[in-house]
Amino acid sequence: MNSINPIFITGIYRSGTTLISRMLNNHPNLNITYDSVHFMRFSFNNYNPVHEKSNYLDLINEIKNRLKDRWDLVLDLDIVINEIKRHEKIDYSTIYDSIMSALLLKNSDAKNWGEKTNVCWRKIPDFISMFPNGKTILMIRDPRDVLLSYKNMTTEPGLRYLDSVFACLDAFKTAKKYQNNLSKNNFCLIKYEDLVASPKNMLEKICDFIEIKFEPTMLESEKFKDKSGNSWESNSAFKKKMMGISVDSMNRWKKTISNVELYFVEMILREEILEFGYELGASNLSKSELDDLFEILNIYFDNYSLIGFVFFLLFALGLSLRE
Repeated sequence: MNSINPIFITGIYRSGTTLISRMLNNHPNLNITYDSVHFMRFSFNNYNPVHEKSNYLDLINEIKNRLKDRWDLVLDLDIVINEIKRHEKIDYSTIYDSIMSALLLKNSDAKNWGEKTNVCWRKIPDFISMFPNGKTILMIRDPRDVLLSYKNMTTEPGLRYLDSVFACLDAFKTAKKYQNNLSKNNFCLIKYEDLVASPKNMLEKICDFIEIKFEPTMLESEKFKDKSGNSWESNSAFKKKMMGISVDSMNRWKKTISNVELYFVEMILREEILEFGYELGASNLSKSELDDLFEILNIYFDNYSLIGFVFFLLFALGLSLRE
């Protein structure tokens, strides 16, 4: 699929991936969906050999049923299958493009499609392999704000919100690797803080990367639409209703996070926090805070016993770095 340049957006949860997808979706030449098809998460490499008709029909039907059941979105199977048959070679790229074109472009003036799927950054090379002219965007955010936001909105029990710390660690390490190894024509790293602090400048940069002209309507948040075509509202974890592009969510950790949580995050992500231009903020733990941290470790790793020992080694290293 060398002739098309679809867009794939991913990142850590609570990092502004939906916001950037809505900005891009406001461009007249783009139609970007989010949290719906999830081809790279649920479909890619799960229906092999995919060129066999029974397998690709199973793939398409799974997406069709999931879109209808979860989002009341309709995928026209006849259009998808007819599009697939136009190709001499049937593979994941032709199937993916046929699905997205049928879903997003058939009744639209847009010329290009895109999809946002969180926590899927390890599939970026696969996406580029399918679409050599494809554009991928990885969003990162200050991991302390990610932790606070995820803690405030997740339904996961107990201390499972701390999972966000290790997800951020993998995202940051992967981002560094991709910056070194992937072509700048295919991969773009965006910091959430840069996007909300200077949305016009960042969108102009992203448009240059995507190779489209910047349109002022991309900043008109009152025109943002959700995946069903209704008016979109920011999914802030701290405000019931927040319209538009706001810096209010930046550096919330400085006022809200506990010193124990802050120490935990910076113990794991110290190097990455500094490397990506964030500042450290934790102070040395008091005796009672140290006791609290050990209690957190004991409880958290009760469900992760296989890596508990490794973590305590990291913990010891973190203490030594503070001395």
